[in-house]
Amino acid sequence: MKQIFQGRETEAGKNLLIENLDQQTLDSIKQSYKEEKGSMLWGDLSDEIKSRASELLNIPLPDLLIRAWRESGVLNKYINREEYDPEAVVIIELKEHTMISNHKPYLDIEINQKSIGKINFEINLELIVQGIILKIQDAKIKQIRTGNIKASGTINCEGHEIGKKESEEVDFPGTLDLGEGIPIAP
Repeated sequence: MKQIFQGRETEAGKNLLIENLDQQTLDSIKQSYKEEKGSMLWGDLSDEIKSRASELLNIPLPDLLIRAWRESGVLNKYINREEYDPEAVVIIELKEHTMISNHKPYLDIEINQKSIGKINFEINLELIVQGIILKIQDAKIKQIRTGNIKASGTINCEGHEIGKKESEEVDFPGTLDLGEGIPIAP
């Protein structure tokens, strides 16, 4: 997801999430922090919160795609080992399709094993995927090839939109070999 919302990271525009993290949310945690008498300086803790919030976007694109394919059931017929011999390799092309992916990560801030606040995020993505070719064997995705993706999405923090982005069309980089494969159904 990081590629979608941030593109290439630069020091100047490092992260939309960090730049727009709701000050009111941080002020509430700051007050709880003072009451608990934390040993770090508030500025250091605030920087750490922003850094950890940035890490919420560290979900690789293939993981998003596979999760969406699982949830939609588009590949479920390949689970049937009576119809699809586990030794046989099936190559399928997924023509243009739209995938919706929603995530609700959060940060729980603790001092001395006591929670002083929780920051809730909601990340909503729409992916338009074209021309992806999958190699399937033994009810597992073994390889993802070619295609392109266009994405749009929003990031909300505590109910407030803090980021919105639409990507250019991105070519999927050649072939992604998934080794032993990722099961179509968990």
